[in-house]
Amino acid sequence: MQFAPALSAAAAGRPAAARRIHRLVASPAGVDATVPLGIIVAGGVLAWLCRDYPAAMPVWAPWDFSWLEFLAVALGVWWYARGVTLSPAEERPSMARRLSFAAGVTLIYAVLQTHYDYMAQHMFFLNRLQHLAMHHLGPFLIALAWPDAAILRGMPAPLRRLVDGPRLYRVMHIVQQPVIAVFLPALYVTWFRVKRPNAVASQSMDFAHIATATLSD
Repeated sequence: MQFAPALSAAAAGRPAAARRIHRLVASPAGVDATVPLGIIVAGGVLAWLCRDYPAAMPVWAPWDFSWLEFLAVALGVWWYARGVTLSPAEERPSMARRLSFAAGVTLIYAVLQTHYDYMAQHMFFLNRLQHLAMHHLGPFLIALAWPDAAILRGMPAPLRRLVDGPRLYRVMHIVQQPVIAVFLPALYVTWFRVKRPNAVASQSMDFAHIATATLSD
């Protein structure tokens, strides 16, 4: 009988603890910590499944998983959504701009991190459509959305200070010169193929194409 009060207190304490955890996770600080962690966990699961069970993956799943492409899309979308939410009403992007951003990101992701990438490696026509999407149409739609202010507002404060600082602006002013913007990714691909000729060569090419389009904009 002496254990009854202790058991009653423990039973009564569980809902309170659960409510505290729920409030912590649902708070802005909790969401800011939980979402990036969820992105990393999801990426780890996808990487494991694509490595060990590639034939069992559905067509919308990655065929050749790339952490670079996955994190660029996932974190970019998260920062943009968070930035839109934090923006004042008068500075919030219009629905047309949000849809343009979503369409551009979805298009790039669809041709790189789904089974379409496998088909594009074996059919020249699909390969040309892939390059059209990731080098022209996708970046054009993202640029049309003008998402920089929302993404900056949604970034973590330390990263925002780094990205929005004068040093990075000076670097971008140099690398966005037309000649450098075209040939810098080409030099990267050449170096990558020499150093690691049989490892993720297609991913390095994809990254170079997107970087060229972004820097040229």
